[in-house]
Amino acid sequence: RDNPTPEERIKYLQLKYYHGEDKKSVYLSEIAALYFKTGMKQMAYLCWLESLRLDPSLMDVARRIQEFPEGLKIRFPGKLQPDKVTVSVVMTTYNRGDIVRESIQSVLDQNFQDFELWLINDGGDTAVEKILEGLNSPKIRYLRKEHNTGLPSARNEALIRAEGKYIAYLDDDDVYLPNHLSVLLERLSATGAKVAYANTRAIQGRYKNGKFIPGKCLFVWDEDFDKDTLIQRIYIGTCAIMHEKAILADTGFFIEDLSCGQDWEFWLRFAVKYHFEHLRQFTSEYRIREDNQTVADRISGYFFGAMVTKFYAFHKGEVALLKNRLSSGATGEARRAYEEIRGRYR
Repeated sequence: RDNPTPEERIKYLQLKYYHGEDKKSVYLSEIAALYFKTGMKQMAYLCWLESLRLDPSLMDVARRIQEFPEGLKIRFPGKLQPDKVTVSVVMTTYNRGDIVRESIQSVLDQNFQDFELWLINDGGDTAVEKILEGLNSPKIRYLRKEHNTGLPSARNEALIRAEGKYIAYLDDDDVYLPNHLSVLLERLSATGAKVAYANTRAIQGRYKNGKFIPGKCLFVWDEDFDKDTLIQRIYIGTCAIMHEKAILADTGFFIEDLSCGQDWEFWLRFAVKYHFEHLRQFTSEYRIREDNQTVADRISGYFFGAMVTKFYAFHKGEVALLKNRLSSGATGEARRAYEEIRGRYR
């Protein structure tokens, strides 16, 4: 339409990116500029890198990339809270007072009870507070943010405050089975691993009076850990994973201006340094509402996933920069960069 908003223009260009084989770098460059303008600088950085990889001669894009000397800006904890319970479960919510009760209850019903549940209300209404009053559980730690800041930022608020030795995650429309925490803790203890995950079923259904009415099972996540496969596609549900809190000092927090795919990117940073133990047992349910996503939302999700995949598959942008050096005639710098990358695989 005439005078589209930046968000509408981005959606349009994302569609063009998927269907314009000969102009992908052009669409990516414009998408990046729009992301940068709207404050999503990390997404802009990923798009500019992929644009440069596709067309190494784009010197204006190379100059924009130089504005990110540290690459992805990852927030690291100054200091983590001391361990006072075994597990901190992290949940965020935003105007989900009609359905969040079942998710909260699935945590409270765990057969392992040495946990705290950090529930971050990300600037939403106060309907969830009435639910918490009715539950009256001392295990729930509640914080309501004044403004909506997005899922990654809200999760980081919980991670800053978490007093568990281990961290688990649950979205406000998914549920744990009663043994979720206990079996993951057993696996971590038995193996000495820092990260573990179990299987997840994705169930499509609808809500009626706050109750989930399950329909069909759309897919299952039941796949052993492989770092290279994780770069290509996500096969670990957010609700399926548990990790030691202490590793956040090495990996950092969620990137706050990734509005989609931020958990995938988070796991990839984990996978650089840690092996994931896979427990082949279903312990969580990923719920998909029949009206869950619009087509535009799905396109953005696929696009974000594609940019994360390209970033890690091509050495965090190093391949794009190497090709740009070759294109500009800086062959000596390109050779040194190539040898540095090659040396990691010797």
